[in-house]
Amino acid sequence: MALFTSSFQPPPPPPAETKPSDFQVSLYALHGLGSHSCLKLTGVIKAHAFTVLIDSGSTHNLVQPRVVQHLGLPIELAPPLSSRVGNGAILQCPGMVSGLKMDLQGVVFQLDLFLLDIHGADVVLGIQWLSQLGPILVDFSLLLMSFSLNGQWITLQGQPNSTPKDATIRHITHLAQSKVLHRLSCFPWCLDTLLLKPIPNNQ
Repeated sequence: MALFTSSFQPPPPPPAETKPSDFQVSLYALHGLGSHSCLKLTGVIKAHAFTVLIDSGSTHNLVQPRVVQHLGLPIELAPPLSSRVGNGAILQCPGMVSGLKMDLQGVVFQLDLFLLDIHGADVVLGIQWLSQLGPILVDFSLLLMSFSLNGQWITLQGQPNSTPKDATIRHITHLAQSKVLHRLSCFPWCLDTLLLKPIPNNQ
């Protein structure tokens, strides 16, 4: 009598489907708008500095696809997530990055991030991350956020909203090569100059 064994393995189950109502992205995270209810700071991933937005108005941790591409991070299959924005468009999440280590002011966190085309910040830490910290003390007037981690009291200092500054040609070239710029526009320096001639009055 012969005994035959099969090496066939059943395919893994598909990722659990997430309802669209369970995936929310705030306008601050989507468009990079300043808000008194968000904290912006600098995070370090693989020796590269990125802008991080801590936002309780977003349900998930998000990362710009260009950041993932720049760092050469592996992209995994993510549960089907989509978010409808104000103009009716639907943003799709093409994948996720798991177990990514990021340094926030000397404290290293291991994160699961969903890819989404956001603006203003490179990484958004939402309720997905905040809910793992336990009780949190936040002072938005001082831009301070404190919590206990592994028996140690941690305080993160947010950055004030910066005012626009003049960019050099070198900086603009770097941003263009990194595919960060959404659109370039040219405006006249002198606002008193009349660009359109008045229509003559035939009367």
